[in-house]
Amino acid sequence: MATPVAAPICFISYARETDEHHKWVEGLASDLDSKGVDVRFDEWDVGPGDSVIQFMEKSLREANFVLMICTPLFAEKANEGIGGVGYEKGIVASGILLKLSKNKKFIPVLRAGSIEQSVPYYLQERLVVDFREDAKRAESFAILLRCIQGISRRPRPRPPRDSDDPQPTTATPPAQPRPPAPPKPIVFDMAPLQTIVSFAKSRLGMEQQKALSWADGVLAQSPPFDFVRFKQLFEFAFNVDDLDLAKPDAFTWASKHLNDNPPIDVARVKIIRRFAMGRLQMDRQKALDWAEEKVARTPPFDF
Repeated sequence: MATPVAAPICFISYARETDEHHKWVEGLASDLDSKGVDVRFDEWDVGPGDSVIQFMEKSLREANFVLMICTPLFAEKANEGIGGVGYEKGIVASGILLKLSKNKKFIPVLRAGSIEQSVPYYLQERLVVDFREDAKRAESFAILLRCIQGISRRPRPRPPRDSDDPQPTTATPPAQPRPPAPPKPIVFDMAPLQTIVSFAKSRLGMEQQKALSWADGVLAQSPPFDFVRFKQLFEFAFNVDDLDLAKPDAFTWASKHLNDNPPIDVARVKIIRRFAMGRLQMDRQKALDWAEEKVARTPPFDF
């Protein structure tokens, strides 16, 4: 007995606009559901007391496909990091998903406007499914469904047969193809993003969206962002018993020295700076600059 093939999971991401647009999105979700697709749609799956953020994160993580219903408002919210669409953009564009997603996981569904107006910048290199003309909806839906089911849009042409080959006297019915299994969902660890966002909000004083944008940027860095080292440097710079810098200055100092090679010796910086402030009567910033310069010397400064 053949093992049943699991239904592909499809998450629908859209911007809340007019009632007409909402009905169109729900209609698309219903049509996909009727074709055996496991649709994740907030109107069906999120109720009072549920966390919308957790639903979005879980859906983006588990889905085989993410349909981005592209309109000018959707692109605006995604590009500017506004609302739920903006939060999803932070996760998708952070590189955690897009760099790992070499397949068709993220599908732009163009509902209104041009590609330049309606498709977020981080998806514009992907081929869209055009749903702008209602008269051609059936054709567009068939294209989308074949993509989700893993069926080629057009069958690959067979090579011509040698004319000398004997011709079959009776037609042999083609074997029925086995339904393709949906692609495995991309498995990635959300912990780095969540950890950095939490740190940015609690220690750096950033708002949610700014924290997410900052985490987005640092996770896309090359070489990889060393969050543990950055946190150590920030806490050293901010701690009243160490450098005692204001948060913005501590953030700048940690960013400046994050990729030092060899790593800056923070204990020597602290000792030399205190000496410069106490014995040499330097102000705080001048003493810090002087201490950093001495610590970075080669050969080492004989303090």
